[in-house]
Parts: sequence; structure tokens; C-alpha cells
Amino acid sequence: MSKQPSDDTSKRTDFGIGPFFLLFLLQIAAFQILYILKRWLWPGPIVFYEGLLLGICFFVLGLLGAIVVRKLNGRLASYWIPAAVAAFLFNYAFIITIPSLLERSISITLIGAVAQGGAKGVAFDTINRTFLESYLAGDRQIHKRLTEQVTSDDMVDHDGSYSLTPKGRFIFETNVMLARLYHIDPSCVLAQRMPD
Repeated sequence: MSKQPSDDTSKRTDFGIGPFFLLFLLQIAAFQILYILKRWLWPGPIVFYEGLLLGICFFVLGLLGAIVVRKLNGRLASYWIPAAVAAFLFNYAFIITIPSLLERSISITLIGAVAQGGAKGVAFDTINRTFLESYLAGDRQIHKRLTEQVTSDDMVDHDGSYSLTPKGRFIFETNVMLARLYHIDPSCVLAQRMPD
């Protein structure tokens, strides 16, 4: 005689997808709170790396949390790791698309310049001058971006003269290939070298 499955739903351990979303949202909320506090109290010089490092720390803490939770509730632990992975990917996408763009986007700077004119608008020459004064601010942005690239090991600083590392050369060639593949204007990627 075969055993019939029990109709007793009170013994079920299937939580559904709810715990995954709860853990996912909790990890994102905790990341956001700490990231905002970090930026206000101890802002780092490279916004992207700062967010990435915090995101990696949260991911590792998520994995450690899964180990602790596994001892308490094995079923709940099965949701923890996928939630940690999903939260890391979400936080990574957030860092790239919000803080990093706010810090370096030309379009965002142009929108800000036009916003200063209100309903009456702003002339092209004024927008251009505002962009040069606020975005470029002399050579501040260039120094900041060169420091980022040296820190990233994409370039080497030879007392004010810069060259690409093998990693930097690979990134450059990949960018050229991607610009061609996606039929994107390569003028930024190929940046014509100014005469010395």
C-alpha cells in the first residue's frame, strides 16, 4: 500500500519567495543608509571605488550571515545567499548609475546650467561658459580623473607625463572595439592627441 501525501499544511517549510525579497530589501536599505553616512562623514576621493568596496563588504557580510542563519534555520539560509548576490548586483548598478554619474556626467552638468536660467532660458554661450567654469573648473577634473586612472592601475605617472599600463591598453582597445560594435561615435574613445 502506498503512502498518501499529507494534507497538513501546518508542517510545510516552503516559505515562498517572500523571505528572499525581504532579505534583499533589508540588505539594500542597510547599504544605502551606510553609504549615505559614509559619504557625509568620511567621503572618499573616488566615489565609484568607495561604493564598490562598501558593496563588497556587504556581500561578504551577507555570506557570513548565511552561515550564522544556517545554524538557526537552514531553510531561511537558502534564501540568504541569493538575496546577498542580488543585493550586491543591485548596489553595484546603483553606484554606477547614480553617484558616479552625478559626480562626472557632462549631461547632468548641462542640465544644472540650464536650470539656473529658469523659465527664460539660457544662451548657448552662457551654458558653454558655465560648463567650462563648473565642470572643468580649470584642470581640477583632469587631475582627479588622472589620479583615478593611476590608482586603478590603468596609467602610470612619469612625473607629469602619463602612459598606459598593459591593463590600460587592454581597456582602450576594448573601448574602441565596443564603440565600433555598437556604432557609437568614437571621438571620445579615440581622443585625438594634442601636439606636445
